[in-house]
Amino acid sequence: MIKTAFTSPMPPRQNESRRLAALHRLQLLDTPPAPAFDRITQLAQSLFDVPIALISLLDEDRQWFKAKCGLNVPGTPREQAFCNYTILHDSVFVVSDARAHADFALNPLVTGEPFIRFYAGAPLVVAPEIRIGSLCIIDRQPRTFSDEDRWLLEPCPFT
Repeated sequence: MIKTAFTSPMPPRQNESRRLAALHRLQLLDTPPAPAFDRITQLAQSLFDVPIALISLLDEDRQWFKAKCGLNVPGTPREQAFCNYTILHDSVFVVSDARAHADFALNPLVTGEPFIRFYAGAPLVVAPEIRIGSLCIIDRQPRTFSDEDRWLLEPCPFT
């Protein structure tokens, strides 16, 4: 896990106790790699032509990667997770240039490895208003995200 002393204002944690209960019921945290999840990140990486694609789950204090392409760490501290913002909504969250975004410009994942510039994340919705993580794509260059790209990444509930 990437660790630093970065502190950023965390967005509000909506339905946090219900969200964490749903996440733990799924029993996905700290499980071995699974081909189905790995395939999803491989497809996202290829479809969007990005160096990094992740399935990220947000536990209480950490972001854990269930599947990953292009990144070799198991997760990050939760306070660094772009996914904190993704789980606030049922639609795709996009940061076109993290260096120019007030909430992310000083984030160690932007100022250091993996040098995130572009982020797009679709929340993993398991019940109405319960989002346990994200499927996200990351680039080391700023980029735009078209309406078609947004539609392709838009979440479909597990229910």
